[in-house]
Amino acid sequence: MERIRNLITQGQGDLLVLTSSGQAAEDAEQLITVFSRARDEEWIEFLSACGHYVEEIAKSIAKDRFSLAELDEEQHSLQQLQRWHSDVTHRDMCGSHSQVEGDTRLQECVDRLAEYSQLVHLWAEGGGMLAS
Repeated sequence: MERIRNLITQGQGDLLVLTSSGQAAEDAEQLITVFSRARDEEWIEFLSACGHYVEEIAKSIAKDRFSLAELDEEQHSLQQLQRWHSDVTHRDMCGSHSQVEGDTRLQECVDRLAEYSQLVHLWAEGGGMLAS
């Protein structure tokens, strides 16, 4: 609750906290299950986007697309993935098991971009050819 309170305060929103109870003892558990399932769906979509990102960089390397414009585009795409990861992480207040995989896949994207960036700079230094 404190995390939610801080987020709302930072966003200059209003917060109203109410106490409620389910009609059955299992209702609280069911609410957490429904909430976690929704976060898992978001993580699955995020993981898919990370896979696509890594594939795109691999295609760029395979097709010798080493332009600074292409690198800029990939950097922009990574920034979008990082914002998305941050947003889902903030919504995942129950600590979905998929978040760990999301962290790992995002780091993989960061690593692939770093490798691609090195290739682009080698290509640029080599006058349009990869220097050995």
